[in-house]
Amino acid sequence: MNNRLPLLLLAALCGSLAAPARAETWLIQNARVFDGQRMHASRSVLVDGATIADDDFHGKAPAGAKIVDGTGRTLLPGLIDAHVHAYRHHELPLLFGVTTQVDMFTGVSVMQEFTRRMQNGTNGGQADLYSAGTLATAPGGHGTEYGMPIPTLTKPEEAQAFVDARIAEGSHFIKIVMESGHPATPPRRWTSPP
Repeated sequence: MNNRLPLLLLAALCGSLAAPARAETWLIQNARVFDGQRMHASRSVLVDGATIADDDFHGKAPAGAKIVDGTGRTLLPGLIDAHVHAYRHHELPLLFGVTTQVDMFTGVSVMQEFTRRMQNGTNGGQADLYSAGTLATAPGGHGTEYGMPIPTLTKPEEAQAFVDARIAEGSHFIKIVMESGHPATPPRRWTSPP
């Protein structure tokens, strides 16, 4: 099982949306546990701070551990949202059990701040974020229709400089769009037959 327990799921088991203190020990007893591959009908899970110490704990609760009755509730690994644009409401993903986001385009300063917090271990109230930072497109390509400057590539010789600039900014991967930037045709309204 993943070593990072989504704080929302633990908080939901505790009956509150307040995140538990990081240094505390929790024993969640008799919960259904999905380990990423199988559902287990009843397990006890020992959480030490922000780490799952034992996802199939047996024995007496450690001294000072907070006991949570997980009967009728389910624990599962944090979810991964594989396509986001994380420019605001950074607290929301954890509320929905998302502990990792793959961001396709956001401001460089936002990406850098997330990376700094992840490296320092100070992003406990937010999901981890892996981002392309700035994307590139063809002239008139997707992204240009929003009225903000988007890097465009017109020939292969321009690609290396674009990639080098993204690496220097701290991008985790590169995104190049090859779709039209024209707004989509509005959907036709359905009308009932005469």
